[in-house]
Amino acid sequence: MNEIEIYDDFLSSAHAQIVYNTAQDSFFKIGWHDTEEPQHRAFPNLHSMYSFEDVQKLKILNPILEIL
Repeated sequence: MNEIEIYDDFLSSAHAQIVYNTAQDSFFKIGWHDTEEPQHRAFPNLHSMYSFEDVQKLKILNPILEIL
């Protein structure tokens, strides 16, 4: 059985604020972006498109890769 690991203070408070502000300022759409399957249309979700460059600017992958 796999255990869930919790990482407190994974991002600095300044970095977390940048990620939060980016998400808050994003344009969200209702629906499933990655599938047209009818069963998913009954349960819409919010999503926002981020390019690889957007993710690189957030530098959110760097701390994840350091831990892995």
